[in-house]
Amino acid sequence: MLNFVGRMRKCPAFFYPPTSVDATLPSPFKRLLHSALFIAFAAAHPDLRAQPYTGINYPKDTTPGIAILLLPEVPVRPLWDQFTSQTVAGYNGDELRSRFPGATLTEALEGTFGLDLRQRGGADVQTDLSVRGSTFDQVLVVVDGVPQYDPQTGHHAFNLPLPLDAVERVELLANGGSYRYGPFAFAGVLYITTRGAKGSYVSAGAGQFGYTQVAAGLPFSVNKPHFAATGRLDVETKSADGWKRNTDFDQVHMYGSARTSTWGGPLFLRGGWGRKRFGAQNFYSFNFPEQYEAVNTYTAQLQYGANRNVFRLFARQHYDQFELFREEPGYFLRQTNGLFMNTVDSTFAPSWYQNHNFHRNRTLGGEWTARPLQWNLNAVKNQRLLLETGADFRYDEIKSNALGLPISDTAYFPRYGTALSKGDTRRHGGAFASAKWSGGGTEKQWELQAASRIHYSDAFGIQFLPGVEASAKSSLEHRWSVAANYATRFPTFTDLYYTLGGAIGSANLQPEYAWNVEAAHRFQTSGMQWQTALFARRGRQLIDWVSNIQGQFIATNLQEATFYGAETYLQWRAPLPVLEMVRLGGSTLFHAGSAPSGTNSTYALDYLRYRGVVQIQTTEYQGFKATLRSQHSLRNGSFRQADGTTGKYTAQHQTDLRLSQTVGPNMTLGVDVLNVWNTALQDRGGIALPGRWIRGSFQLTW
Repeated sequence: MLNFVGRMRKCPAFFYPPTSVDATLPSPFKRLLHSALFIAFAAAHPDLRAQPYTGINYPKDTTPGIAILLLPEVPVRPLWDQFTSQTVAGYNGDELRSRFPGATLTEALEGTFGLDLRQRGGADVQTDLSVRGSTFDQVLVVVDGVPQYDPQTGHHAFNLPLPLDAVERVELLANGGSYRYGPFAFAGVLYITTRGAKGSYVSAGAGQFGYTQVAAGLPFSVNKPHFAATGRLDVETKSADGWKRNTDFDQVHMYGSARTSTWGGPLFLRGGWGRKRFGAQNFYSFNFPEQYEAVNTYTAQLQYGANRNVFRLFARQHYDQFELFREEPGYFLRQTNGLFMNTVDSTFAPSWYQNHNFHRNRTLGGEWTARPLQWNLNAVKNQRLLLETGADFRYDEIKSNALGLPISDTAYFPRYGTALSKGDTRRHGGAFASAKWSGGGTEKQWELQAASRIHYSDAFGIQFLPGVEASAKSSLEHRWSVAANYATRFPTFTDLYYTLGGAIGSANLQPEYAWNVEAAHRFQTSGMQWQTALFARRGRQLIDWVSNIQGQFIATNLQEATFYGAETYLQWRAPLPVLEMVRLGGSTLFHAGSAPSGTNSTYALDYLRYRGVVQIQTTEYQGFKATLRSQHSLRNGSFRQADGTTGKYTAQHQTDLRLSQTVGPNMTLGVDVLNVWNTALQDRGGIALPGRWIRGSFQLTW
């Protein structure tokens, strides 16, 4: 087992709890047992149990439903108050947890149509999101209505303080959303809704590579004469020794929410904390492979109102400690002369490396969405007009010892003491509006929508971001739609300022722009859903990091590139006694455009050229269920290998299996086998992913 003590000893308590210098960590099974006993005690304590609650009579949610790709029987909350008919994929949380292989949100969402989850390490260590060939900076994650965009880098966009069991719904808008969310939803939006105050559970798991996981979720209620509230808290911890050197990790996620009633409507308070510490072998550089990273994410949200006329205030703070040369026994140690020496072979890191990178990102913002206005234009033809408006504001800040310009108000990295004497800020916001004209009956319904956003940034001025769409039903089963919107994205602080280890940022980068276009057809019956979409994204000034023959990675704006492709998905409720559901999907993507002569694109032209997915779910038999998911894919692009040569992606195949058995009314036992055939996998060129990974788990619910 790899030893975490050195890392815990050298790093501050902010990241790592105090540990005796001579202490040794317990085995994975002892850690699992200790954590499970603690959580079980907390769950059993009478003061912490959920109590019957009738203090607040909340109004019934009358939000209309929309047809979604996958699980059409599950009502989902839309991305923008149901005012979009664009291609949407959706899952509910129970399906993700019980029927999809994996114990993390990333693993459960693998194979989602339109979504490419690119991992650098297993078990949600670090995940980059891509929608229809986009880069990781071009996809926005929204949790409970709040954008989780990271101004430092999109690599942190999926650092969410969310255990999988805290998720109620996941939805994907796969055709851009800048007309609503501004310069973050360039290619798409992944919208996550968390669970309310219902359902308690305790779960634990263990598996290969020293993997352990413990989680618990508890609803709570307060019912006093003059005050009543409900809420819940979800907690999860997981760790592993790693499948090879420098791939160990440990993570903690906590997310809580509370709701009460006021004279004007419901009031919500939500917040979370997440911590990840992991060996980052080859993550960002092949020249210096033994890297390490530790991140802490804090989120908070105050929301007044629900569904209509909503006010939100939100905050996010993210700490990032990145070591290009991992500092701990067995890797590198700092010497008295300031240099870092490899404790294995006594070689030294380059003399230009004098300290690690420390960053603190802070985001503060607010949003208001007005109550929609509605006019009935023609009662006979069922025609009506809906108008929705809103506005938002956001303040982004970074303080760092590596990124930004010199600043006078120096901060210090918590409990580590490193001065954060560089930084930058960005203030921006906008107003948005959507007008929707609809008519027709149940079988011949049609909709026309025009939306727009005016966005202002103190760094890049005014942006006008329109969007239009139209849809119509030719029958009860067939729905046709077309949509187009204009999108933008601002460069991150990493794009602008990062210069280390051969990477060269550019302070002169300009925003990137694109037109997203889609035409789709959906066929849906009670037992089948089939959807096909043709799409294109015509981009200009696309931001990319390109590599040259000197091994440098340079941030630049590509002149122009167009991506175009097709997707088709079929979901079939099989009328067979053994099978419950069969899902089939395929996608293909191409592009026109190239990186500057003599360079290779690292991100912008590196996408899934084609992918085929098959997922089969069995019906439940005496409590036993099984899900088999298999996907075959080929990625476009090339990458620079550790020896300096250029490598090409090859086709790869991944099969995952989940087996579960219900024992009694409250216990479920599960086995996940990820990468069943133990094939060689890589989502990023040259960064190998684990082979076959077997894990077992149990969960108690009440």
